Amino acid sequence: MGSLLRAWLDLEQRFHPHVAATSPFRVSTADFLGAMWLPVATTALYIAAFSYGIRRMEKRNPWDMKRALACWNFVLAAFSVCGALRTAPILLGNLRAFPFRRSLCHAAADDWGRGAAGLWVQLFILSKFAELADTAFIVLRKKRLLFLHWYHHLTVLLYCWHSYATEAPHALYFVAMNYAVHSLMYAYYGLMAVDAKPAWFLPEVVTGAQISQMVAGVFVQYSAARADCGVNRANLLAGSLMYASYLGLFVKFAVDRFVLKSYKRHEAIRAAAGQADAGNQWADAMPWTRWLAATIRRVASFPKLAAP
Repeated sequence: MGSLLRAWLDLEQRFHPHVAATSPFRVSTADFLGAMWLPVATTALYIAAFSYGIRRMEKRNPWDMKRALACWNFVLAAFSVCGALRTAPILLGNLRAFPFRRSLCHAAADDWGRGAAGLWVQLFILSKFAELADTAFIVLRKKRLLFLHWYHHLTVLLYCWHSYATEAPHALYFVAMNYAVHSLMYAYYGLMAVDAKPAWFLPEVVTGAQISQMVAGVFVQYSAARADCGVNRANLLAGSLMYASYLGLFVKFAVDRFVLKSYKRHEAIRAAAGQADAGNQWADAMPWTRWLAATIRRVASFPKLAAP
């Protein structure tokens, strides 16, 4: 085990994005640039596959994939934790040591693109192919496939590949943030799959982290555009549109799930109990107040930390 760890650390240290021989997959950024057709073809096959799968499953029973789903999510959670630990410290260190503009403009190959962070960035890009399998679990278990889900998977793959191929200098922000959020998200899904999620691990926490990531993404894209330091314009435009659309979709998802759904559930309970009265007109006009009160009660029920 020790020899394997040493070999991996040596691989991390030697990695350079321009030298294919230093990559475990024997690819460089030039290879990514020369294979721009690959993510495009993959996303086309992805749409065809899940569309066909949904039709095939219409008259079939859902698959029992509880164990496979749990393993899949825990593996991705562990992978994301490792990736966050190898990329986020580099990003934070650069922000402490250098001006903000440098993190948006400095050539990746001369900074975070090499070494451990560089290798985990390459692994991140390639992992977007594997994450398409998330959709298979939804389709085969006959769960509702949201537009947000497949749109996110499809566009992330295209954008990440293009960012790596064009060596976008600000890409480390997106990689580190995504690794961190996915550590939380896949751990949540894994715990849900084995019915072991603690009561304090709220879905609002995951969605809040996702929305925060999109807000930060929009800010970084805007800042990179304002910096005007030679970043690929097509990449900036695609990234800006992508993150803005994600932000809108995730906010809508949060409102639908945590505000409107909660409000409708409370209204149904009140109607069934015959408790609706004119005295609650203010609360009816402001449905978010009910959600806020419910959230505060749930947060207040968190387990108290013992004093040191």
